[in-house]
Amino acid sequence: MSTSSANLIPGHDEALLRVLVTIRLAPEGAIRAKDISTQVLKSTSHTSRLIDRAEACKLIERRPDPSDRRAHRVVLTRKGEARIDAYVPHAIALLDRTYGEALSPGERKAFVDLLGRVEATAAKLVLELEQRSGGT
Repeated sequence: MSTSSANLIPGHDEALLRVLVTIRLAPEGAIRAKDISTQVLKSTSHTSRLIDRAEACKLIERRPDPSDRRAHRVVLTRKGEARIDAYVPHAIALLDRTYGEALSPGERKAFVDLLGRVEATAAKLVLELEQRSGGT
């Protein structure tokens, strides 16, 4: 979601929400900061500042990574979960309005069908890459 669309909803910081949603969607609800950086397409220093801000707001917490003693994984707190839950209805309404005004019902159905095909292909490619790399 672009900065302008997230800022249409007062009180929601788009960059911070991207980080929170990335954490929520992570396997086991935990992710390393460098992986967040990759997924939100921000520099590691920018992502680190976002994580620091989220931690200061008590939206996330850092926990030791069980697979690497030097690293930490970021997890959502209850307050972080609540922030996402509060945003979701606004985001859905914004998307409904955006697509509802831009596309006819038939076009929306075709769009959803196409996205489903893209998602299935992406999942297949990820699985193939994981199998080639030994699942790591």
